[in-house]
Amino acid sequence: MEESDDDEEMPALESIFVDLDLELVKLHPPTNTGQTQAADEETPGPCQPLTVEQSLDHGYTDSEPFTTPKGNRHEQVSILDKWPAKQLPEPPCVNKPHLGSQPLPSASEQLRFTHQQTGSARHHKTAKELAAEALAADEGGWLIFDPNLKQEANLKYQVEEFLARYPPSRVREVNGSPVNWICGKAPRGDSTTENGSDKVGLFRTWEDLLQSGRPTVTFQEIKRIAVAHRCLSGKWLVWKETGVHVDLTWERIFRATVAGQLGTSTKVSSALNDGGDNSRSHLTCVYSKDFTDKSGVLKLESRLRQLGIRCRLAYKPDVFSYLGVYRGNEWGLKPTIYTSEFDVRKNASVVISVYE
Repeated sequence: MEESDDDEEMPALESIFVDLDLELVKLHPPTNTGQTQAADEETPGPCQPLTVEQSLDHGYTDSEPFTTPKGNRHEQVSILDKWPAKQLPEPPCVNKPHLGSQPLPSASEQLRFTHQQTGSARHHKTAKELAAEALAADEGGWLIFDPNLKQEANLKYQVEEFLARYPPSRVREVNGSPVNWICGKAPRGDSTTENGSDKVGLFRTWEDLLQSGRPTVTFQEIKRIAVAHRCLSGKWLVWKETGVHVDLTWERIFRATVAGQLGTSTKVSSALNDGGDNSRSHLTCVYSKDFTDKSGVLKLESRLRQLGIRCRLAYKPDVFSYLGVYRGNEWGLKPTIYTSEFDVRKNASVVISVYE
């Protein structure tokens, strides 16, 4: 599998995503900035809460990871791997879509990888192809876990239940609705990313810049207008193959995020995005509040390494996604601003700044 930091993904979690107890949220971007949800829209019935008895019946307990013989070794296996794909329990409830008061940026992106198979050439998608895929993905489903809407006394159980029900390597749809992303938010006070951002103003300034006749567009110019319009969030990108690899990695990142020990939010692509000309790989995004805060960005990278994540990482500002800075863009800009490789011999990361 070939991995590239030039591959791109969808924008950050917005405040319009609402979790009503393991809810599937399907977003339809409004056609204008003033569009809001109709007051008389039919609302679904309440979710039926799961009980401890149901959890135990499904074989899930809060126990240590088990081991299984493999030759002369013992391979540690995530508890998620004990769930046969056909025996995953049904979700307690899937609610109807919610519309937000702010539209999602049209210049959003979604990461898609391709396998380098014997005798076949890899197709490098153009910026326009990435944009078209992203718009289609925007209409997909989101599984959101928001600890702020949970009862604190039951939070640990609900975290375990969510992880067991929705391992990314197996989730494709819920009750007939496709699921593109599985998401987790940090506790209130830590999960704010783009509150107060002015995306409409950002787009206007960007259009003025493009029409000004300037021969080039630079990272510093984009950074300047991002700061001016308070669009500062960004994310570390983590790639993992499907199966136990992505499930274990997601389990660690999700737990740390909802406990307030990692970034502002996180998401992982579902199994819906593998197959075909795409590789069986998953992208996990771990968000920070401010891509201009280098110390904060590097601190988040360090926390990811402390979770045992040793693969290659890349960091991308969300403003790049908003403004269409995709791989192969016409301005020749790299869509990530930091890359991180882990040196196992030194047991330390080597972080490179692309634009410094």
